[in-house]
Amino acid sequence: MTTAASVRDLPLPPEARGGLPWVGPMLDYARDPLGVSQRLARELGDVVLVRGVGEHFVLLAHPEHIAAVLTTYNGVCRKDAWTRLMSELLGDGLLTSEGATWKAHRRLANPAFKPGRIAGYAATMVRRTQDMTRRWRDGADVDAHDEMMRLTLDIVAETLFGAAISDNEARRVGEAIALYMQAYLGVFRTGWRPPAWIPTPLNRQLPPAMADLDGIIHRLIRDHRQTGTADDAHLLAMLAGAVDEDGTRLSDKELRDEALTLLAAGHETTAIALGMTLWLLATHPAIEATLHREVDAVLAGRPATLEDVTKLTYTRQVVTEAMRLYPPAWAIGRETMEDIALGGYRIPAKSQLFISQWVVHRDPRWYSAPDWFRPERWAPDAGRSRPKYAYFPFGGGARICIGKRFAEMELVLCLATIAQRWRLRRRRATVKLMPSITIRPVGGLPMRLEAR
Repeated sequence: MTTAASVRDLPLPPEARGGLPWVGPMLDYARDPLGVSQRLARELGDVVLVRGVGEHFVLLAHPEHIAAVLTTYNGVCRKDAWTRLMSELLGDGLLTSEGATWKAHRRLANPAFKPGRIAGYAATMVRRTQDMTRRWRDGADVDAHDEMMRLTLDIVAETLFGAAISDNEARRVGEAIALYMQAYLGVFRTGWRPPAWIPTPLNRQLPPAMADLDGIIHRLIRDHRQTGTADDAHLLAMLAGAVDEDGTRLSDKELRDEALTLLAAGHETTAIALGMTLWLLATHPAIEATLHREVDAVLAGRPATLEDVTKLTYTRQVVTEAMRLYPPAWAIGRETMEDIALGGYRIPAKSQLFISQWVVHRDPRWYSAPDWFRPERWAPDAGRSRPKYAYFPFGGGARICIGKRFAEMELVLCLATIAQRWRLRRRRATVKLMPSITIRPVGGLPMRLEAR
């Protein structure tokens, strides 16, 4: 066991050099975090120190070190400074809260995500996907990113809140979250947020958009208060009626924070995963053909059901491989509250730790030809020697994404339902990613619909 005294005797990790005076390589990293973090891991190793203005950052790229941070050191690490900024939007929800608050809210939310409860959402996922594809027309041009965002928003609104989202509300939710992504990206790149009194375009647009988003969430809560019953099976009903071990219930403010966290996080990441899966399939015809053969054989022309999820093995492999290459949440952040030891190095207290799925998922130590799209990597018995945290799109440890099973089922059912009737073809050769809270495709995913 490493003692506090022995940790102090350890050397600091190798330090990234270059860049401008005072800020070092941080400016390069902020401009291209995906590329620079890959380069630093390749050149300097699995633990890299990057000094910034008044702060230092440690980039971690080995599954053993990631496991230690998310499990062994969970009690001495908290959410990083950038994640804590999200409380401006999400309040004290599951993503941003810490300590006793997080534990209490997680206990209250857990029942809604148990396997038996999630199973009841399958029919809604399929029906909503069918509703979307019935609107499609052969030969029409669509933005697959926008289509998937609307689909997953409809699914999360109905399954988790027992409500419908109008077209107008969906547009406003999307605009508000997109504005916040831009603001978050700006802070991430510069380490500075312009004060509210400076009339930048974002400072003018963001407050009313956030207020509008709040209004939609409060409408969902208000509608449940007025018409909901104790028998309602959706998450909002369970959270509103849940009683913690000490007899307390969530206040309206706490209910708002959790509802907004699940609405935002519950559709954004799944939409990106679905969109990028369709984007990859469009240029891998052999993989697409194998997917279609499985879907046709398993479903035989009927709608997908819960029982089909375990039968659609290749469909699951396709989704898993797409999230390896394009993990919607591309990095996890933590801040050390005391000195810790990782990889034979001392990680000082108050270090900002960056754990990048993007880097680890593309590491040739764990994946041959790591930039290639190969669903067979995830065939039964394949990759048994691969470390656990060589693949972690949903995070890990105690704070693993509460919606992991929900999202995995949703991805398989939605993709199978789309593939049953449609192919999508790219209208642009490449995609540029915006690595903010998620890796959103800049300019969307323009594609053309082809009926099968």
